[in-house]
Amino acid sequence: MGGYGSTRWGRYRPAPTVEASNPLPLSTLKGAAGTISWTRRGAPAGDIGYTRQGDRAVTLSYTITLGDGPAEPLRYTVPIVTRTNGIGRRMQYLQCGCGRTVKALYRPNGTKYFRCRHCHRLAYQKGQTHNRSYDYLAALLRGDLEAFYRFQARTDHGLPASLRERT
Repeated sequence: MGGYGSTRWGRYRPAPTVEASNPLPLSTLKGAAGTISWTRRGAPAGDIGYTRQGDRAVTLSYTITLGDGPAEPLRYTVPIVTRTNGIGRRMQYLQCGCGRTVKALYRPNGTKYFRCRHCHRLAYQKGQTHNRSYDYLAALLRGDLEAFYRFQARTDHGLPASLRERT
């Protein structure tokens, strides 16, 4: 039982992240028309033109090339929805193609359209990293004092940097 390749972890790929996608927050779509550009590692990663139809909608226009395929010009309209929040303030949201109202739309690499993070199944990068302090808590709860003390020794007795003794 067990053995090399017996688990599914080898095929595991973390979900694409919001941070690795091109974001399109409503707050950047100011004025009647404009252009938004993205860079990745200092190199241009794309740009998009937009035209607002007042507070009702925004029309996005950009050209995309997927893989080795031809460049494809895209132009579509995203509705803007105005809602009143719990304290009576009027807030504006973009309405995704799925019907959700969101503050930002995203376009991960390899996709054509800007959609909400739920449609693209995007995760936050922070949610894909392991927090070592959970190991400390797990060792303490299961009564594994050796692991508990090893963890404490690595982290200056578990104290944050601001509380450690200075010599």
